Amino acid sequence: MRTLRVATGLSLASLLLAAYGFQTDQVRDNVRTHQLQVVDENGVPLVTLSKGRQGGASIVLRDGDGERRAWLTVDPNSAQLGLDSGDPETPSASVGLDVSANHAHLGILGEKASVSCSVDREKPSVELINSSGRSVFAAPWRAR
Repeated sequence: MRTLRVATGLSLASLLLAAYGFQTDQVRDNVRTHQLQVVDENGVPLVTLSKGRQGGASIVLRDGDGERRAWLTVDPNSAQLGLDSGDPETPSASVGLDVSANHAHLGILGEKASVSCSVDREKPSVELINSSGRSVFAAPWRAR
């Protein structure tokens, strides 16, 4: 009987120590996971850090409605950064940057007009598009 009480006491003490260990504010030096999400009180993901599609990494930031508003993707041969100002159902302003070994592109989109700047190897180009979708400036110049 005494052995049973000692064993029960030790088991209870072990459980209490284990529970206390899980409640301490312990800082870990390394956390390994395939995906990490920060969610709001309704479970809507606001920040997602994950493995990219082609072996790199991806960070996605969403607004309170869960709409993607900013993202950064890094792959072995390229990187992309995007910022979006609003609802995907309506035209909105956005900025996109894409870089790789021989190419860099910056796109700025307004509600109706846009600017595109790129460099392919050693060939830079700029184009401005008006609200009618017509090119109003392009460099190097090209015939319309």
